[in-house]
Amino acid sequence: KPEPVQVVKKEAPKKVEPKVEPKKTIKDLVQSTSTAAPQGYFVQIGAFTKKPSIKYINNIRNAGLKYKVYQVEVKGKLYNKVLIGPYSSRANAKQNIDNIKKKLNISSAYVLKF
Repeated sequence: KPEPVQVVKKEAPKKVEPKVEPKKTIKDLVQSTSTAAPQGYFVQIGAFTKKPSIKYINNIRNAGLKYKVYQVEVKGKLYNKVLIGPYSSRANAKQNIDNIKKKLNISSAYVLKF
């Protein structure tokens, strides 16, 4: 009697889709948008009723600066404060204002303590 032969069914190879990186949105670029107050000393470079643009955030990132976007309500209106830092002291934050303004080509910035 011949031995029974096991039949192995081969599956067709699965189609592999190339991985496409999703397009980055402002939400992806904003490190931390938070309504919880940050801790420490920061240099505020802007406050906006809308989220800062991707171009604006990219300018900050390209300058090599650490930043946070802090949402706060002022007189019933929600603002997105763009903060650079944290710094260990008010003096340290103040020392960096001119450098920040030069790197980002802005005219106004000031130190905040949270």
